Amino acid sequence: MPNSQDPHPFTDADVFVKRGSALRSQMDDSISRHKSRVANDKKHALRFTIRDLFWLTVVVALALGWWVMAESQADQMQRTLRHAEALRQALYNAAINQAARDEGQEGEMPVDWELATREIP
Repeated sequence: MPNSQDPHPFTDADVFVKRGSALRSQMDDSISRHKSRVANDKKHALRFTIRDLFWLTVVVALALGWWVMAESQADQMQRTLRHAEALRQALYNAAINQAARDEGQEGEMPVDWELATREIP
């Protein structure tokens, strides 16, 4: 019980209770502000600007262009390899034919000499 001569009418316990309730209300305010900020962020999480969509379009276009170029190069490589294999086979057959003629044997293996004049794909 406070003394009537005491200049402070509150006891130490009363001061702690008042400070505690003030801190509790500050914490409650801080928590509610945080919750409203999180809710606001969730609302705006799926919003895109024109700039965002532009950059997405640029990235997709570059990736698609790179993929088309890589596929084209792979197809070109396959055609070139098929042509080289056919030319190798023609030269091999010509060498076999020449060896057979040198030894006096008959029989010819087909040789497609047009391969040598065709443009390499």
